[in-house]
Amino acid sequence: MPALASPAALALTFLLMVPLGLFFATFILMGGLQARNTLEASSALTPGIVVVALLGVFSMAPGIEKLGFLPFVPVLNVSLAIRKLFSQQMVVWEYLLALGMTLALAALMTWISTRVLDRESSLFRA
Repeated sequence: MPALASPAALALTFLLMVPLGLFFATFILMGGLQARNTLEASSALTPGIVVVALLGVFSMAPGIEKLGFLPFVPVLNVSLAIRKLFSQQMVVWEYLLALGMTLALAALMTWISTRVLDRESSLFRA
């Protein structure tokens, strides 16, 4: 019986998930900075959570890999790359594109959040 997940597939998945986690953490941080309380923060972040959930559900549809533009959709391309990794149908350029886009988005969001947090007005609101 063949292994369900090779160590290489797990390592490549981890490599994709680290910048994706950083991207989402900074996204949540930016949403939380604008809010005055927990209720306001959760209602501000709900549309983003819905979009990510819909992208995740959409990426699991059968035959979705036939659409040529999907490797260029930022969060969706990570899901598709992981799906192809575990089905042993990985395309190297799609994986590298997903990794590059995710790293770029994580770096951009981290840079923006550090710029916002450098201002005292964002931390000490009256």
